[in-house]
Amino acid sequence: FRSSQSAESPDRQLAIVREINGNSYLEFPVGNVIFKTSGWLSHPRFSPDGTKIAFIEHPFAYDDRGFVVLLHLESDCEPLSRVLTATSISSLGLGWRDDEIWFTSAHSESTRSLRAVNADGKERTVYSGPGSLTLLDVDRGGDVLIADNNSRVHTCVFKASEGIERDL
Repeated sequence: FRSSQSAESPDRQLAIVREINGNSYLEFPVGNVIFKTSGWLSHPRFSPDGTKIAFIEHPFAYDDRGFVVLLHLESDCEPLSRVLTATSISSLGLGWRDDEIWFTSAHSESTRSLRAVNADGKERTVYSGPGSLTLLDVDRGGDVLIADNNSRVHTCVFKASEGIERDL
């Protein structure tokens, strides 16, 4: 699940997620740590006005369960963070659409749906389909790019005496 993550602010400064010794650090600008977790972070995205950054915090390594965090950057002191959603069994993909944070997650169902949450933590389902969705991007006009992730799991057995592999 892990990958290098970065986001560009409206004034073209870069925020990155860096992993060091089992911890994940959100840096903005690069070299200035503004958030740290012992889990991992994904999908950092700046608000359209650049005053906030949202991301998904995943509390366990190699597990995509997670929750949406909003970090206010305009504070005179340390950036103020707020958890906006409950922990989902799977959370991947996040973007801003106007004043809402859109993300894809699965609560009790096994497939991810497109959801939205505002800064007050009010959450709603935008779209739920038969597949497991991952939000890839939201453009300035509000159009979204979503992947429908299909996976197939199967088990095979190979018996040397038969010389062939069988799908169980």
